[in-house]
Amino acid sequence: MSDAYVDDYSHILSFERFDERRPNWHRAVGPDRYADTFLHELGSPVQDEPWTSDPVLAITRDLSADDDSKATAAAERGFHRRFAVQPRAQLVTPLQSAIELYDVIFVAIDAALPDETTPWTSLNGPYRVIGRGVDFRRGPATGAPVYNSVLELGFAAVLD
Repeated sequence: MSDAYVDDYSHILSFERFDERRPNWHRAVGPDRYADTFLHELGSPVQDEPWTSDPVLAITRDLSADDDSKATAAAERGFHRRFAVQPRAQLVTPLQSAIELYDVIFVAIDAALPDETTPWTSLNGPYRVIGRGVDFRRGPATGAPVYNSVLELGFAAVLD
């Protein structure tokens, strides 16, 4: 059995990673101009990002992008914004009131057996909290209340 922790102080009850297609091509459209930004041009904070070679387009309309430099800047800003708030995983842990929105937390899963290391290493790493909630349940045996933190996680670093 593996031990899983958040920042060395909290056990992980469940951790689900979303490997969905994320935009890797962003287009900003102005009144008479457009500009494109691509993931491979900006660099990726996560090298094992799935489907980085398939074109997945996201479009932003920006009426202030009326020349080439403003359109390029709008495309880069739109890409950063979509990249930063895209949910990447959901984490459930015992209630942690110290974790706030936009905190960067480190998820570590330490394997107890040598053959467990391969599937878990891709989940380890820093994540940014982009959504936060509290789950309340009654315990099955005693009916005592149980509170859990439900955290939506995104990329830890925004592209430079």
